[in-house]
Amino acid sequence: MQRLGLPAALAQRFWSTKSLWLIVIHPEDIQRVHLADLRGRYSPRGLDENGTGSMTSDYNIIAPSRCLTVELRAVYASLPTSFLFDADGRKGLWKVELRQQLQRAASESPAK
Repeated sequence: MQRLGLPAALAQRFWSTKSLWLIVIHPEDIQRVHLADLRGRYSPRGLDENGTGSMTSDYNIIAPSRCLTVELRAVYASLPTSFLFDADGRKGLWKVELRQQLQRAASESPAK
């Protein structure tokens, strides 16, 4: 990633935060992801500004107070409109909960 021009701190954050990987996974592949992986491996914990994620002091690529909300928006925008193998609707519910987390984070972010 650094060879592509990403600063080391940003590359490390992307690599260590698996929920950000959803940004580069094709939506058709995301449709097939198992619910346990959505809730576990790709869980967006820490992407909202009040989450448990930590930011290094040199991670100031974007306005620091907005970084994590921006990441959460990018993850949400990358999701497919519907999921495969979701007869019980739990993957869809996961997406709804993610949107609610995004709305909370956006409302708590300082207005620009």
